[in-house]
Amino acid sequence: MDNLQEIFPIVDESGKVIGSATRGECHSGSKLLHPVVHLHVFRSAKGRLQGKNSKGEIYLQRRPEWKDIQPGKWDTAVGGHVDYGETPEDALRREVREELGITDFVPEFVDKYVFESKRERELVYVNRTTYDGEIHPSTEELDGGRFWTMQEIRDAMGKGVLTPNFESEFKRCFGKEMVMIKEATKGQAAEIARLIMMAMTDDCCLYFCGDGFGLEDFRKMMTLLVEREDSQYSYRNTLVAMDEDKVVGISVSYDGAKLQQLRQAFIETAKEHIGKDHSGMDDETQAGELYLDSLAVLPDYRRRGIASRLIRATKERADKMGISCVGLLVDKGNPLGEALYSSVGFQYANDNMWGGHPMKHLVL
Repeated sequence: MDNLQEIFPIVDESGKVIGSATRGECHSGSKLLHPVVHLHVFRSAKGRLQGKNSKGEIYLQRRPEWKDIQPGKWDTAVGGHVDYGETPEDALRREVREELGITDFVPEFVDKYVFESKRERELVYVNRTTYDGEIHPSTEELDGGRFWTMQEIRDAMGKGVLTPNFESEFKRCFGKEMVMIKEATKGQAAEIARLIMMAMTDDCCLYFCGDGFGLEDFRKMMTLLVEREDSQYSYRNTLVAMDEDKVVGISVSYDGAKLQQLRQAFIETAKEHIGKDHSGMDDETQAGELYLDSLAVLPDYRRRGIASRLIRATKERADKMGISCVGLLVDKGNPLGEALYSSVGFQYANDNMWGGHPMKHLVL
């Protein structure tokens, strides 16, 4: 049972110690701000492939029933109070050793924030680590622990299974981990079409339209093409990044060897819906590559690594199809896009023209 007479430091929001109080006083609703340390333990992709964690992504501990706060719920892998006279760094090492039996880990500081509940107010030092070694949860401090998949965590949110602190902190610090990369469905066609147009830009979409036709006509056409199975823009060629039921990103790719076959759907539909014949279009890809036609992420979800995850998932798709590389075109006037692609390993192949714009052909 927790020692309610244990002495904790009282701090201001910068972390400066300004006093001390007992555990009982800090957890009595007094709202005395006291520091705690958290460590989120992730398993690496290498560890998962080796079978060390074939079903899980992040380790959670189960709080014992005798805890005075949130008994019996699943919580951050390691969480504990900073003792009076102790630094947060030393407290983290101590708690990880006591709770999980781990000493050979490298912590990465993530965030510091104030968490407030009805009973207490904490200054939380958030850390993460990637660890593939053995974990031995304390039989005295914890009621066991296990790795959870992101889907399991999503399903448990808001159902009283996880501590409120963990739920809010995970969303705050690792929200991008909750975005799932999946195969698209036909019912997502309208959302996918809008994101394809975002990747193309309005100017490029209008370039493809005949006289008297505009962006709304182009959007309707693209939605029809995504719904088809014989189109280069088909949902069957699309990976989606999902935040719950919302499509927040897309990667549309297809076998370059099938360009002419797949393009026929676009040529036919364009004649009917945007009044222009594109049968004389230049080829933007060729046999030997999985062509990444469209990559887009909604503005509110950018800078979270989602585009990079979509690219990696597309490369995995190419590997499964037995295609040696992923190719794409990036507008020469889009240095940020080129920088993103270069950061994940794309290399310059040659120059190209598409949609009236000078392009660079990159391969991964």
